[in-house]
Amino acid sequence: MEEIKTSYLDERRNGVVEALKAYNEALKSNDAGVIRKAERALRDAEAEYAKQKAVEVYAECAKQPNPIIYAITTFTYEILGHKDEKEDGVTVSATLDEHKTRTIDLYRMCTSQKLDTHWANVAQNHCLTLLLDQCTKLGFTAAQMKEISGSYALDKKARELREAKADKSKKNPTSKSSMLSELQAVIDAVMKASGITDNKYRANNHDIAYFCALFCRKGKKSLTVAASNPAYYRRILMDVLHRIVCGLQYGVEFDMLDKEGKRVPGCIYAEEKKAAPAKSEEKAA
Repeated sequence: MEEIKTSYLDERRNGVVEALKAYNEALKSNDAGVIRKAERALRDAEAEYAKQKAVEVYAECAKQPNPIIYAITTFTYEILGHKDEKEDGVTVSATLDEHKTRTIDLYRMCTSQKLDTHWANVAQNHCLTLLLDQCTKLGFTAAQMKEISGSYALDKKARELREAKADKSKKNPTSKSSMLSELQAVIDAVMKASGITDNKYRANNHDIAYFCALFCRKGKKSLTVAASNPAYYRRILMDVLHRIVCGLQYGVEFDMLDKEGKRVPGCIYAEEKKAAPAKSEEKAA
C-alpha cells in the first residue's frame, strides 16, 4: 500500500488537536499550574498552525492573475482556535473552533511573494498624520506636534518620503481634505503595486472617519491615548481596501434589547446612498 504523506499544515492541525485533548485533561485536574501550562501549549500549537496557514494562503494569492486584488477581495482565511465551555464562570472544557478567521496581512503577503511594498512606506506616513490629528484634538501645541513628527519611528524610506512632501506642501496635514488626500495616496500606491493605475478606487470621508475611530486606543498611562503600530494600521487599511474594492458599507456594533428586553449584541450597517438622478432623467420624469 502506498504511504499517504501528511502535509506540514496537517501536522500542525494534529498538534492543535492533541494539545486540545491535553488541555481538557488538565481542566479535570483543578490544578491551576497544570491548566496554565496546558493552555499555553494549546495557544502555541494554534499559533504554529496559523503561521503555516498564512504561508499557504500567501502562496495561493501569488498564483492568481492579480495577487494583491485577490488578497483584498478574499480578505480573510480560517485558522484553528478553541472555545471554552464554562459553568458558573469557570472553564470546564474546550472545543475546537475550525472557523476562526484572520485578516490577510497584505504586507506580509507582498514581502513573502517578493511583490512591490513601496505602498507600506506611504502608509507609515499616514500613521503619523493620524496621530497628529489626535494630538490636534487633544490640544497639543504646534511646537509639540513638530517634536512628535521628528521623533515618530518612521523607516528611512518613509522618512525620506515625508521630508520630500513637506518641502513641496504648505497645507495643514490634519485638515479633512489633506487627510483624505493622504489616504488616497496610500490606496493609489497599493493599486500601483497591483498594476492598476486608473485611480478607479476612491476613498471617501467615511474611510477617514473609520481610521480615526480605530487608530488610537487608551494608553497605559493615565490620560493618554496610544497610537496603533504600522502592523495594526495595516489591518485597518485592509478593511478600508476591502470596502472600497468590494463596494461595501460601514457598520456599528452595540448592545441592543431584544423583544424580551434582554441585552444582546447587535450590528447595523449604513445604507448605501443612491446616486442622484441625472438632469435628463428628472426632465423625463
